[in-house]
Amino acid sequence: MPDAAARERYADIIDRLAERTGGAPFPPHVTLLGDVSPARADERVRALAEGLVRIPLRPERIAFEPSHHRAVIVELALTPGLVEARWRGCEKFPDSCRTPYRPHLSLLYADLGEDEKRAMVAGVEVGPPFEAVELALYDTGGPVEGWRCLAAFPLG
Repeated sequence: MPDAAARERYADIIDRLAERTGGAPFPPHVTLLGDVSPARADERVRALAEGLVRIPLRPERIAFEPSHHRAVIVELALTPGLVEARWRGCEKFPDSCRTPYRPHLSLLYADLGEDEKRAMVAGVEVGPPFEAVELALYDTGGPVEGWRCLAAFPLG
């Protein structure tokens, strides 16, 4: 999860975009591992967090994808800290690492055309570098409104 300043900045953007599209807001986050089954995962997540230090994150650009959950994203540089965190995470959760890692922070979950997405984020800046300061385990089954944090652990 981003540090407090980045979390506040991106939460404001996410909230405004969700309101404009009628979508649901969600917590600003950078997914390290997807499809982690919450059952018995919290101890492995805790162990992973204990072995990591704060991860420097460097926003690169705003991008658009056809995927609902990646409609508008901030692409992040694949820094050495992210590579190490991903590698360690894949050791603990190998089933979550079947696809290439493309670090990003989503700004909007929606099904819109690229022109609509582009208009939505006109004037939005990617922002300065920030840090991931905690590792959180979310239950993301069902609609976004029902997502809930099951556990969160500070990084180094």
